Amino acid sequence: IARGLFRGSIYIVYDVVEFLFAGMIFLGLAETHRAKAHIRMEIVISRLPASARKLLVEIIFPFIILIYLSFLLVRATSLTISSYVAATKTVSLVGLTIWPAQMLMPIGLFTFAVLVFLYFLHGCWALLSRKTPSPPPDQVSKTDSGG
Repeated sequence: IARGLFRGSIYIVYDVVEFLFAGMIFLGLAETHRAKAHIRMEIVISRLPASARKLLVEIIFPFIILIYLSFLLVRATSLTISSYVAATKTVSLVGLTIWPAQMLMPIGLFTFAVLVFLYFLHGCWALLSRKTPSPPPDQVSKTDSGG
């Protein structure tokens, strides 16, 4: 329909869909983590004592994830900047500029890193205060808030 209305090529659609798909993945990382919807391997973790499990899940794993996300964030930002400087375009008939779509990677990774950092701080605070940690504020159920 759009091709008939605009009397133009639909070749741009392939590039745009690829960009939007990649952007959707990176921008959805933080929300998926907040909703606890990431795939988890609980075979080993479930066999550990509760204190070791709590230490792994709330302190050690977020710390390792933060290191990995830092590396990814630096590389993704570097890639985006180099694509901007070189004015890199897609290798299609249309030749779209790549850096605006690549910019979604550092944005998504940064929001994910901020959320993991907050979870890490929450776990450290719970460990230092020697309390059983309550869920982070965004994890309080609707029944607790009266809704």
